[in-house]
Amino acid sequence: AAPAAAAAGAAAPRSSKATSDADANAESATQGTHPRLSVTASDPYTHEAYGKWVGVAADQHSFQDIADGCYDGKSFHLCICSYALHVLDDSHLFSTLLALSLFTRHLLVLSPHKKPQILPHMGWDLVEARVVDRVHVWLYCS
Repeated sequence: AAPAAAAAGAAAPRSSKATSDADANAESATQGTHPRLSVTASDPYTHEAYGKWVGVAADQHSFQDIADGCYDGKSFHLCICSYALHVLDDSHLFSTLLALSLFTRHLLVLSPHKKPQILPHMGWDLVEARVVDRVHVWLYCS
């Protein structure tokens, strides 16, 4: 969100007040405090580093926790899985992706490989796929 906000501010002519607001919004978005943006991060391994870097605590849920319903009752517009799903064992991929599809509208997956292969029966429809600098990027909609 921060790079998009910064790019939007740079691409369109704005007053210094508008540019200042855009810069402040971009900075607060990276800190999880943007007034229209709520960020929930989760990683059982790097949550401490995330908290130090961003200044906001991260959840410690694993893919298994997600498959087991740790986010039941919550709703997210976008889930970003960056360099994570490709390491998930195929036997757990279906249950994790199906659980994510129940509370998340969009899924953005970044991977150094062509894996994981996410199919419609897992709760996700492919919207767009790209390879950028050898990084595979997929956008799905549930």
